[in-house]
Amino acid sequence: MDRRKFLKHTSVVGAGIAVQAAGCSSGIRSIKMEMPPRGDWITVTYTDYEELERIGGAVQINVEGKNEPVILIRSSERRFHALSPICTHLGCEVRPVKTGFRCPCHGSAYGEEGQVVNGPAREPLASYQVAQKGSRISIRVE
Repeated sequence: MDRRKFLKHTSVVGAGIAVQAAGCSSGIRSIKMEMPPRGDWITVTYTDYEELERIGGAVQINVEGKNEPVILIRSSERRFHALSPICTHLGCEVRPVKTGFRCPCHGSAYGEEGQVVNGPAREPLASYQVAQKGSRISIRVE
């Protein structure tokens, strides 16, 4: 391949990678929390995060001492659920899309409650137990 073709090819590939990387940014606000000293539950006051005040809003919680983040999603006026963002196919981190989540590695698609919509994944995203009291959402992260 001559120099001109090489440069053209690498610039096209580089542009494609940049577009793909921009599209893969999580699009979910990330917050940090510490693992509770004696318990398995973390608590989020949803009114502290504008993303959680609307149906379909979500935040990613990075719990210190836990190997993977937790995504907290408001699915209805009174219902929240928490999911692992780790694809059950090969362990890549899923990204939010308009109708749920998509794995950038092999294209598995999940609904907003973690159910498989399109393979190759066969299992839903792992979920966490959630309890709500007023504006406080507790998530069991053991």
